[in-house]
Amino acid sequence: MGDDVNRDAPRRVGGLRGARGWAVALLVGLVAAARPGCAPKVQVGRLDPPDAAAGLGRAWPAAGVSDASRGWLTAAGLDVEAERSPLALAARLLDTRPGDPAAQLAAAELALAVGLHARGAEAREAGLLLAAAAGTAAVEATAAAGLAATRAGVRAAEAQRLALGGLIAAGPSSAPEGASAAFGPLEVAWTPDDGGDLSWGRGLPDAVGATGPSLRPLGRVRAVVPADALAFRGFHTRHRRGDVGCPVVVRVETGPGDGDLLFYPPGGLSLTATAVAELRRTGGGGGGGRGVTLRIRLLDPAAHAAVPVAGGTLPLAADFTAAYGLLAGEASLQPDALAQLFNPGAGDDRSGLYLLSPYDPDRTPLVLVHGLKSSPLTWKNVINAVLGEPALRGRYQVCIFYYPTGDPFAVSAARLRDSLREARRTLGPAGEDPGWDNLVVVAHSMGGLLAQTLLKSSRPAADPAGGDPAALFRETIHERTPAELGLPEAERDLLERAFFFDPLPGVGRVVYLVTPLRGTRVADAWFARLGRWVIRPDRAVAGVVDAVLRADPAGLNPFFAGFAGPGLTGVGDLSPDSPLIRALAERPVTPPVPRHVIVGEVRGRWPGGSDGVVPHASSRLPDARSTLVVAGAGHSVLEDPAAVREVQRILRLHAGPSRLEPTAPSPRQGRGSPRMEERMRR
Repeated sequence: MGDDVNRDAPRRVGGLRGARGWAVALLVGLVAAARPGCAPKVQVGRLDPPDAAAGLGRAWPAAGVSDASRGWLTAAGLDVEAERSPLALAARLLDTRPGDPAAQLAAAELALAVGLHARGAEAREAGLLLAAAAGTAAVEATAAAGLAATRAGVRAAEAQRLALGGLIAAGPSSAPEGASAAFGPLEVAWTPDDGGDLSWGRGLPDAVGATGPSLRPLGRVRAVVPADALAFRGFHTRHRRGDVGCPVVVRVETGPGDGDLLFYPPGGLSLTATAVAELRRTGGGGGGGRGVTLRIRLLDPAAHAAVPVAGGTLPLAADFTAAYGLLAGEASLQPDALAQLFNPGAGDDRSGLYLLSPYDPDRTPLVLVHGLKSSPLTWKNVINAVLGEPALRGRYQVCIFYYPTGDPFAVSAARLRDSLREARRTLGPAGEDPGWDNLVVVAHSMGGLLAQTLLKSSRPAADPAGGDPAALFRETIHERTPAELGLPEAERDLLERAFFFDPLPGVGRVVYLVTPLRGTRVADAWFARLGRWVIRPDRAVAGVVDAVLRADPAGLNPFFAGFAGPGLTGVGDLSPDSPLIRALAERPVTPPVPRHVIVGEVRGRWPGGSDGVVPHASSRLPDARSTLVVAGAGHSVLEDPAAVREVQRILRLHAGPSRLEPTAPSPRQGRGSPRMEERMRR
């Protein structure tokens, strides 16, 4: 019921010896071979300086002058000089023919070929700097001439994008204040824009940083990576748009948690941005002391649909997959799911709710909860789809909840409730943020059991509002409450947090994917029973059953008496015979909350249908607002694009009328405009 299997897991499960060690190795092998619900990790191919320029050069050949520019150079009698001194000629064209689209495009192409393919670092940097300036001039000139939608306009935007990408990859870390180079009488410089959305290397101001009422600005910028230098495997689609500018990923430090920063991934955030350039000329035409300064700034493409160019506007380029893809490829979002199943105590320090972007009080929290033997990477295609659709990324704040799945789901559910309460208290205090009054929870497999507790009460099913809050504990665990048993404070607190609860305010909709709401017989299989003995629960959990037994063995529910010794785990309490599973399934949802169901279906001898792990009799709800059966998907239903599209549909339904980000019509529509989506290898 999870997403990734690490082949090194048997070596990391723990320093076990003897029969238990053999049992661990055997069980790990069986689980790895079965791979129920597994999804591949996100693989990131990243080119760092000095390799970035060489990698970008694959998109621009060494003989990178187009036929149109070559013809123009020949007609102007400049073809020989172009071969001998491409940078000197490019600089002269940039200086003396500022409004000529053909001249500026030829200059950009000549310089870019040098910048991406020269052997020496100095020649590469000079070529990239000149190409970025000439490319920007070419974009402005083609736009002013009404040629933005032509092949020349497309070529100019491409040259500018690649040159800015190469310059950014090589420049900010070594020259955060900018740099310059002289080309004969012309000096070309680039400089960061201190008044823009981002100042290189000096932190995040408002337009890119967090501006929520309870959050101080995020930490300093750690790196700026051109999106063209990143390649990904594991996503259904890569979401790109637009024409002008260079999409980048801004890596921002979040620091170890003090207060509000606890809600960001420990490795920092990856932000979507686009580098844009503006050309400023100094000095008189044809005289000495002339200069060209390239002002570079970063914009948030969710807030800026277009940029002003030559008295008009052009659509701003963006890559909405790259930032999340880089973050998803890091270890902080790809914990070893097997290790956290067999040794859940080792992952407690990372348990919790994480925001994947700076907090925005105007967006509705979308909380994603993974399942057994899984990690937040389960949601990679859902997150990518939300970020790739304007109607959704403008409405939802994506949050992931991570927990070690070897612990009992009731304990993990308590952590989820605690995390959501703490987030609301920190991020949206005193009802200041309406999003926390209408949040959406989407949960996979065992994660749906955690989500179920957000909607129900531990009080009696017949009196969910005013009955005894200890009713669920009495029905399922022991006839006496933890306080009546006189348990030690640690065990009493854990049990009361896990089994005493009311519906969490603010949950507006829940989506269950292949959730064993009434249990699964897989939990009763021999390998699952073996797992009870080899899984090492968190210390706070391990001794709970033994403590109850010592206090009053006669009153303990016989089902849970079988967990004495090994302790409660995330596998054992998924059985259809579990009194906790049954009691929760029978309890009403009060007040009513819209619920949706997505299930997989595989061929086999399962009466009534099954995803191969959870039968439909367990995963379906008679009062669900909608139910989608994805044929052939199995328990790994999120790997099927149909399931992802259904989640998108439900999120649109919940959002209501679209609050789209600003848009700008592309001058290239109908004439080979770039595709909004690029199909990728799985």
